[in-house]
Amino acid sequence: MSDDEAKPADEGDAVGEGAPPAYFKALCVVISEMAAAAESADEDGLRYTPEAVAAFVRFFATMVQHGVRDLEAFAAHAKRRSIAPEDVLLLCRHSPALHRQLSALHSASEHSKPSSARKSRASATTTSARSQAAETDRPSSGTPKKRKH
Repeated sequence: MSDDEAKPADEGDAVGEGAPPAYFKALCVVISEMAAAAESADEDGLRYTPEAVAAFVRFFATMVQHGVRDLEAFAAHAKRRSIAPEDVLLLCRHSPALHRQLSALHSASEHSKPSSARKSRASATTTSARSQAAETDRPSSGTPKKRKH
């Protein structure tokens, strides 16, 4: 696109950081569909302008980006490389209704897993942690390393 051409309204600088995120177009579609559904359900004839829909999209794109950054920070703080359900619950802690719903979903999904899957995942985590601890305590020469207390 040349400098003389104008960008379409739905593809601009979504959240002030260059190119829009990959999910931006999908977010545009979903919010446009939600606005259309709200318009058809409204008895008073309320309409959403394209500018209002674009403002909603920018707002939600910004919220999603901030949420993703927070989730990554929570996982890094816990010294994990992946985001866990507990991170999502922590992210939603300021929204009691959402936190309750997500907690219920998380509890239901944990209880629906076979107990052997939960145990094997827990034992794998414990075994991995033990092996990592053992590796850090063992010097490369093969002699035991003295710990400083």
